[in-house]
Amino acid sequence: MRKLIYIALLCSAIVVGFGIRDFNMRNRAVHADESEQASTFLRLFSTGHYSYNPNGPHGPTLYYWTNAIQKLFGEYGSSKLRVSDLRKNVLPFFIFILCAYVLFSPFIGRAAAWGACACFSLSGLACIYSTYFIHEIMFAFLVFCAAAAAWFFALRPSSLAAAIAGSFMGLALATKETAVISFAALALALILSVLISPDLRKDLKSAATPAKCAVWTASFLGAFALCFIPLLSSFGSNPGGILDFISSYSQHFFAKSADAAHEGSPSFYWLLMTLQSSEGARFGELPITILALLGFSHASIKLYKGNCSRESACVFFLALNALLCIIALSFLTYKTPWLILSAMTFVCAVAGYGISLLFHIKNRYLWILGLAFLIPLGYWQYKLDTNAALRYHSDPRNPFLYAHTVSDAARLRTRIFESGHVSQKYNSLPVAFIMGETPWPMPWFLRNYENIGYWKDSIPDNIGDFDIIVTDYKTNANVIKRLNDPSDYVHELYGLRKNLILNVYIKKQLFEKLMNSED
Repeated sequence: MRKLIYIALLCSAIVVGFGIRDFNMRNRAVHADESEQASTFLRLFSTGHYSYNPNGPHGPTLYYWTNAIQKLFGEYGSSKLRVSDLRKNVLPFFIFILCAYVLFSPFIGRAAAWGACACFSLSGLACIYSTYFIHEIMFAFLVFCAAAAAWFFALRPSSLAAAIAGSFMGLALATKETAVISFAALALALILSVLISPDLRKDLKSAATPAKCAVWTASFLGAFALCFIPLLSSFGSNPGGILDFISSYSQHFFAKSADAAHEGSPSFYWLLMTLQSSEGARFGELPITILALLGFSHASIKLYKGNCSRESACVFFLALNALLCIIALSFLTYKTPWLILSAMTFVCAVAGYGISLLFHIKNRYLWILGLAFLIPLGYWQYKLDTNAALRYHSDPRNPFLYAHTVSDAARLRTRIFESGHVSQKYNSLPVAFIMGETPWPMPWFLRNYENIGYWKDSIPDNIGDFDIIVTDYKTNANVIKRLNDPSDYVHELYGLRKNLILNVYIKKQLFEKLMNSED
């Protein structure tokens, strides 16, 4: 009976998680980062060529994966491709993470692994970024697998285990440059876990002869290079991509990590992991965090008492991975919610262990009490998810989103499409974006327009030739001064992101045609 209840609860959580992701994937507005990633992918998809860009937008793993999937299963040509179609290509990594938990069950327990699946399914952060066309969900999967392989190596040192760990770490680094933070957290967590586990320390010490260490190191580095080098060199067509990757830290990412424009408080990630209110709506992962604290506390107490089972040592290792990573990210000036998705995979695994403790209570009455504690937590997390991924899926008030496109941007896209239609210029309609802020995702929406231009630090000499002119607060006054007769234009306002209103100037003759077509 207990197993049936457990299975029913877990299946419910996983089904609900899929439903939330499906809704979010179809309805959330396209983020600027998603449109940039989509444009980078489209160049590879259309031309067959890719070169690493040290100034962003991260490594090539996402693009090669999506290119392969689209070539095999894609139903749309490049001109009709939508970001919502591309989001489907990253959703499988949510399933891969669930599979990774199940495969990791020999180390944390079967009940804990399935509990982890339930927690990750209901995580509001994971619900959103499992369907975000950026690198994060793929990166989270690779980092978790790298940690699982490292733990497997600690238990059973071998060349194969070292090679598996090297492969996942090579793929993770080829996916995101921030992998170095995850690697540092992983290495420190592994060292501390081995130090507190006499069995692990003894086994490693007896197995680690100088000759074997050399073989393990060679296996690790060889597998790492075999996964990393081909991707960054564009499979040999751009060998300089490897040096560009190395230089990207000094040229771009070190400066970006201290960028005041993306500054957040030291408590930024901890608030996401707990609970916060935004204009009356509540968001957070507190129910999952409570279960993770339960699992971590139980494992730590067992370790403190000297009952150092490998299961409790593994839970301690997973918890340290999450903790150290979040601490490191908290010290950086640059903060975005998705950066802790990889840490969330470890938090959910530890929370799954906490769930298993409740279901393994032998006393019937205490077990019922544990169930009465767990079900409200699950429902609470679901209600938090409805705010994070359903009700406020494109709302700037949502703290799980960052610099997100507002739904009003779709109105601007429609307005430009309609203008091209009524003018009978279609995608030859002249449109100028003159903005100090980034115009993304508009370049993705308007990628098929032939006479569109984007300017940041200048104004084109032929500004009067454009039927539609778009400015922001940084450029609006200078653009108006350059217009021969501003009264020849009709002025409209559209939102793009939080605190970013666009001024749209449409030639009066074209605007009148628009109004007549609506009548």
